[in-house]
Amino acid sequence: MTPVAMCFAVGLSTVATSTQAGLFDRFKSRAAQAAVPAAAPAPAPQAAPQASSQNLPDAKYPNGLGWRAIELDFIDVKARISVVEGKVDEVKADTESILAELDDVDADHVTIMQDLDDIKSDLENVAGDIGDMADDVAMLKNAIQVQVSVAPASAESRNEVNDAPVTLYVQVIQNGGGLTGLPADAFTFSNSFPLAGAGYCGTAACFSEGMDGLYALELTGDWVAGGYAGTLSALDSDTSASGTSLVTFEIPAEPVPSP
Repeated sequence: MTPVAMCFAVGLSTVATSTQAGLFDRFKSRAAQAAVPAAAPAPAPQAAPQASSQNLPDAKYPNGLGWRAIELDFIDVKARISVVEGKVDEVKADTESILAELDDVDADHVTIMQDLDDIKSDLENVAGDIGDMADDVAMLKNAIQVQVSVAPASAESRNEVNDAPVTLYVQVIQNGGGLTGLPADAFTFSNSFPLAGAGYCGTAACFSEGMDGLYALELTGDWVAGGYAGTLSALDSDTSASGTSLVTFEIPAEPVPSP
């Protein structure tokens, strides 16, 4: 309605009777309803965008307390980060301790390697000593003992006139036992005093073998009264072991015949 109509309605309401007033009130009410434009329909509510459940926590904050709840969450996260930092500091300290121990291990390793070098040098020296001992043992094993005993004879049976042979009993020992199986030419006699005094034939004719490394050799010569001295050597051709012994004996003068 126009403003003039509104004023006319108001004026009528002031001078009309009660019946008329009621009519005028209804007319006024309808006029007011007509004058007020109809409210536009409210837009349909739109659904609020939903946050992805993959990126946001599943927590729901109370109405009007969102920022306070977020603040409390941040405080909690900060406390958790402090705990993690403390553990990281502990790990760092343990790592530094381990590195220090590794340095000690490296130092010990250097010392051990030096000790091993010393031990290796000592072992080489010991090996050299063992080699020398082996040579000595081999030399001892390659040595034989020759013991000689001159068979006794009376002046009548052996003297400067009859030129009877001198029998030598020879014991040959190797490694504590008698060395058997030596042939006649394994022995060599070298006469020293007097010159061209006694000789050994080196054949079976003047040689015989007994038991347990005992042999009998005969020395012959154009005897003169006096002492004789020489050396008897024995050689084992299988092992190259050898040994020598001194040989001495007396040739008596011819006995004076009894009257």
